[in-house]
Amino acid sequence: MLTRLLNRSFYLTIFSTCLLAQTSYAEENQSSLTVEVGSIPSEGAIITVILFKDPKAFTPKMATSDREKWKGYHSVVDNKSRAGNSIVTFDKLVPGDYSVFVYCDLNSNKKLDTKFPGIPIEPIGTSNNIVPPRQRPTWNNTKIRLVPGKNTNKIKLISVSR
Repeated sequence: MLTRLLNRSFYLTIFSTCLLAQTSYAEENQSSLTVEVGSIPSEGAIITVILFKDPKAFTPKMATSDREKWKGYHSVVDNKSRAGNSIVTFDKLVPGDYSVFVYCDLNSNKKLDTKFPGIPIEPIGTSNNIVPPRQRPTWNNTKIRLVPGKNTNKIKLISVSR
């Protein structure tokens, strides 16, 4: 009886140790991404940060439509801005390639306003700070590689239509 109890205790200890090691390993191999958005034109505007994991889903144009129609993005965070900058952090990410698109929703209508032929009239920014119209934001020129641990990306908002 005592031997069987000790065996169960031993196996329970081994199982618990393996489970803790697995949890610790998973946490050690997670990434976080802190996005520092700069050049915010006004205090109190809504800064919308869209994080993409899927290259096929990366389309900044989706931000011009109603949110119910948005598809394929990883995460969206809306932050009320302070004058000058805003910081958004995404936790528990799988290391790999991501892309970030940011816009400053000046009129708080939860979409990126544009003028003909689709030129944003609100400030925008991307990972790697791709500047339209000189360069169109695509997955390939905006993707960033997240490594396990903490990652930071600084994005400067620009006004495309002047």
